[in-house]
Amino acid sequence: MVATSLGRLAVWDSGEQGAGPPVVLWPSIFTDHAIYASLVSHWQGKRRLVLIDGPGHGASEGPRDVPFTMQACAVAMKQVLDSKAISAAVVGGTSWGGLVAGEFAIAYPAAALGVVMLNTPFFVQPGGPAVSERLITWASGALLPTGLFTSGVARSFFLPETREAGGPLMAHFHDSLHRSDAKALSTSVRSVLLERAALAERLPQIQVPVLVIAGRHDSMYPLNGQQAAVGKLARGRLEVVDSRHISIVDKPAETARLLDSYLDSLPPTRK
Repeated sequence: MVATSLGRLAVWDSGEQGAGPPVVLWPSIFTDHAIYASLVSHWQGKRRLVLIDGPGHGASEGPRDVPFTMQACAVAMKQVLDSKAISAAVVGGTSWGGLVAGEFAIAYPAAALGVVMLNTPFFVQPGGPAVSERLITWASGALLPTGLFTSGVARSFFLPETREAGGPLMAHFHDSLHRSDAKALSTSVRSVLLERAALAERLPQIQVPVLVIAGRHDSMYPLNGQQAAVGKLARGRLEVVDSRHISIVDKPAETARLLDSYLDSLPPTRK
């Protein structure tokens, strides 16, 4: 647990191993560090991997009443890095985590060696949050303990074959939601879905290489939006995989391969 301005956050750190810079990842709403289990195995002994459970998710604490900004999440990420004596890293994440990584690279350019943004919501609708986003936010507080809610989230997040295969990760996904502090989780969901400022127009401020991974079947954030966002990046690269919203779970091997290719393309640097 690491003390941050958003409360104590649960952090998993593989420790010093392998070559290349550390990789720091933040998950999506409704998930925790477990979505990166395949990367933990894939990079064992090869790369230092630091995983951060977002506020109100997994084992992390979080504000229970007052929404927070994505910039505040970036500050918390920097506080985690400082606690680990990591001066610079490749930062990234899935959906919410992609937003945090983008804000981190803007706020702390010297500390971001690269940015990885998986299935990330770059835009905000002109008329405000969609009805679906408002419903999800309400349901995250009112219906969180029910199987109906978690199954609905799973249908939006994962391909049918991923859900049908089940296994420890799917079981953990449902169980962790049922055990969550509904108020803290709902505050985080509100912060991400209803209160966030659009990142798209500030993407040109990110000067390091950025890998954007999009899910071909991600109905939440379709490809045309991902393509438009990458067009705003100074050094952006878009890769599309046959997944829904959580590419690293639906297509772990393909996503890991794309991450390896991107990381190998970065210039050598000290940790």
